[in-house]
Amino acid sequence: MRLLIFTLFAAILASGAPASAQDRVLIPERRAVLTENTDLPGADIRQIFDTTLEACEQACLSDADCKAFTFNTRSNACFPKSAVSEQAFYQGAYSGWIRQAAPGAAARAKIRAATRGILNAGAVPLILGGDDSVDGGRLASRNDGRRARPPRLQGRDR
Repeated sequence: MRLLIFTLFAAILASGAPASAQDRVLIPERRAVLTENTDLPGADIRQIFDTTLEACEQACLSDADCKAFTFNTRSNACFPKSAVSEQAFYQGAYSGWIRQAAPGAAARAKIRAATRGILNAGAVPLILGGDDSVDGGRLASRNDGRRARPPRLQGRDR
C-alpha cells in the first residue's frame, strides 16, 4: 500500500505543474490551413526528406519566408514554399497555406478571455453562448457545463 501511495505521489510530482493559463497562446501569429490530395508546384525554398506532416508544418511556420508547403505522404518529403502560383491534384499530398492572425487579435483574445474568467479557470469553454453565440445562436452553453438543446425547427424542417 505504501508503495502504491508513493508511486502515485511521485507520478504527480513528476508530471509537473501545467503552464499557467496566462502563458497559453489563444491565437497563434501564424497557422496552417491544410488541404488533402493537393500539390503546390514550384517555389520550393528547400526540400526536407524523411519527415512527418507535423514537422513539415512546423518547419514552414517557423520560417518567415514560408507562405505554404506541400507534404508528400508517399515519400515523407516536405517542400516549404516561398509563394503559391497554382495548385494541382496529387494523391497522397497535403498542402498547407500559411495564414497570419489579424493585427491585435492575440491581445484582444487575451483581454476577452481574462474578462470571461477563462484564463483564471484554466479551461476554455467548448460551447459559447450569449453574445459569443456560434452558428446563429443554435449552440449555447448551460451553467452546468452540459450542452443546451438547439432551438426547435419551425415548419416543414422538423
